[in-house]
Amino acid sequence: MPEPDLIDQYLTCLRRDIRQRADADDVAVEVEDHLRETAAALFANGTSEIVAQRVALTRFGDPTLMGNGLASAPSAGLVTPTVLTRIAGTCALLAAAAWAVTAILVWWTSGLFEPFSPERYTTVYLAVTPALILSGVALAGFVCRIGRPDATPLRRCYSDSARLGW
Repeated sequence: MPEPDLIDQYLTCLRRDIRQRADADDVAVEVEDHLRETAAALFANGTSEIVAQRVALTRFGDPTLMGNGLASAPSAGLVTPTVLTRIAGTCALLAAAAWAVTAILVWWTSGLFEPFSPERYTTVYLAVTPALILSGVALAGFVCRIGRPDATPLRRCYSDSARLGW
C-alpha cells in the first residue's frame, strides 16, 4: 500500500480555505512548490519521505491558519471575520451614533450665558459614558484586528524545532 501524500492533503485543505481568491490556483501551486522543495531537501539529507513531508508541513504551518492568512480581500483585510471584529464593528457604529446624540444633547441643553447646572452635567455624563465605552471596545477590536507584537508564534516555532529535532 503506498504511503499517503501529506502535501496533497495539506493543499486540499488550503485550497478549500482560499477558494474565494481569484488567484487561488497560483497560490496553491506556489505553496506546493515550497513544500515539495523543503521535503526534497530533507529527503536528500537522509530523512524518510513521510517524515520529510511532515517536517515541511510543520514548518509551513496549519493549513487553516495559512488559508485564513492568505484569504485576502481587495481591501487587504482578512475575508474571515472573527467574533471580536464583528462586535467591534457593531460597537463602532453604535459609538458613532452615541457621539452624535451626545453632541446634539450638549448643543440642545447649552445656554450661552447660563451656568453649568447639575442636571446638565448628569445629562452630558449619561450621554458620554456609553459613547466612551463603545469607542473603547471598537478601538480594542481594531488593535486586535491589525495585530500587536506577540512572541507566541516564535515560541511555537522553537517548541516545534525542539520536538522535531531541527
